Amino acid sequence: MNYFQYLKLSTSVDDLRLRLGETLDAIMSLDLNLVGRTPHLLAIERKWRGGPVSLAAAVSIEERVPVKGLAIFVTGCSVRPDIDPTIGEPDGPPGVAALARALFITKGAHSLIVVAKPLVAQVAATLKAAGATVVSEQTLRSARTSSKSLFAVSVVGLPVDENVDDAIMTLLDQTRPDVVFAVEHLGFAADGKAYFATGVPFETAVLQSNSLFVEAQRRGTLTISCIDNPNEVGTARLHSSVAKHPSMSHSSDHIVPACTVNWSAYAIAAGLGALAGTREACFTEVLDFACTDAVLRHGAIDPFSGLAEPQVGIDGMDLATHGLVTTLMARAADGYIGAMAQAAP
Repeated sequence: MNYFQYLKLSTSVDDLRLRLGETLDAIMSLDLNLVGRTPHLLAIERKWRGGPVSLAAAVSIEERVPVKGLAIFVTGCSVRPDIDPTIGEPDGPPGVAALARALFITKGAHSLIVVAKPLVAQVAATLKAAGATVVSEQTLRSARTSSKSLFAVSVVGLPVDENVDDAIMTLLDQTRPDVVFAVEHLGFAADGKAYFATGVPFETAVLQSNSLFVEAQRRGTLTISCIDNPNEVGTARLHSSVAKHPSMSHSSDHIVPACTVNWSAYAIAAGLGALAGTREACFTEVLDFACTDAVLRHGAIDPFSGLAEPQVGIDGMDLATHGLVTTLMARAADGYIGAMAQAAP
């Protein structure tokens, strides 16, 4: 017996979706560093959308990504580019792993991850920690047409600090994705530059991927940006006085601001699991730890402490905190699944 049954309650599907969306938005935006930025960005996007944003992204995915569809992700940021471009961060790749896994479990979908060449090893290791088999692009095409189940992903490394528009157009033509995600990825401002969140220009080790999102939107492909700062791709409509740099060049269809980008992705994954009626699609504390450990062991660091140590956590918050947040999201999805048994059509 669930709590709805105990209280002999009944509600509508629309009401349940609203409650789930509100809950996931609240969890992912917990301002535990007390900087005020996440609530501000989320409020702008919620006003623009007219309600919760995390579940809205999940609903769009549910509606527009077909069974055995294809997602393209872009992630990865070199956080010590002046020292070594292979030094990335643990915010982003675990979020990609969570979403790719949720898409596979709920849709049988496959994923192709685009990343700066210096960061390929970190991203591949993170996907493996979430249960994925990392394969070549050719093998990914075979997996998509096979009747046998395989959580297959392909990681494509592109060179940094050079124009990669031709490679991007070829990739879009060959794969025809159903959705394109940015998960912790630098955007380019209207002045053609990338920036740190502090407003300092990002001079080196930049993947010039802006055209992927612009062209995907032009083609009518769903675009989603998981972000924690307004210097990331697809955030133009969130530009405000909190930004210390010019506005980014365009806005994605969905922008999902969270305290860390991983939490944004985990919230969408929980929404997908809830909508599909399978909690297995939600990310877990165990998977969060495994993915964080994997990305750190393969060259990432916490950019604030400079340590490659899982217990330090991500974005100033210890790993136990991340585990609690991830667990709460999965529990909210579980609550939705249980309550749906009492919902009126």
